[in-house]
Amino acid sequence: MKAYFEVEKNKRLYLEEDHKRNTGFMNDADHKLNDYLAKHNKSSTGFLGFNKTFRYKECIIALNETVAIKGIANGKL
Repeated sequence: MKAYFEVEKNKRLYLEEDHKRNTGFMNDADHKLNDYLAKHNKSSTGFLGFNKTFRYKECIIALNETVAIKGIANGKL
């Protein structure tokens, strides 16, 4: 099953945070982030080898997780 959510400008989508990380000065990226960046021809370090600042969150809708959606639906994908 797949779902596509298009959130209008100035609207918010609230999901429970499952994972949160950041990198930066004196805070190296972990190997998973470095692998992901390498796959996309990017690097976690910049000029003179200093760490770039990254902040990211993962919010996952798990299999069999109940969700509530309010809005207008259509059959287009």
